[in-house]
Amino acid sequence: MAVITIHPKNKEEVTLFEYLAKRLNTPYEISQEKSVTAKKKPSDFFGTISEKEGKKLHTYVNKSREEWQRDI
Repeated sequence: MAVITIHPKNKEEVTLFEYLAKRLNTPYEISQEKSVTAKKKPSDFFGTISEKEGKKLHTYVNKSREEWQRDI
């Protein structure tokens, strides 16, 4: 039987795959290159939307806040 090599992205993937491999009696190894990456920080997402879209979103959020503050 061939050995399966996995390249997990996070700790949950490692745990899940180990469980499945043991239940199926399948030989496996975990890649040592980048086995578990660190949790992503907010700075990793910098620049994911354009400045124009960001301004539109900011305007929408401010407008919706004002709607909640008026008397009905």
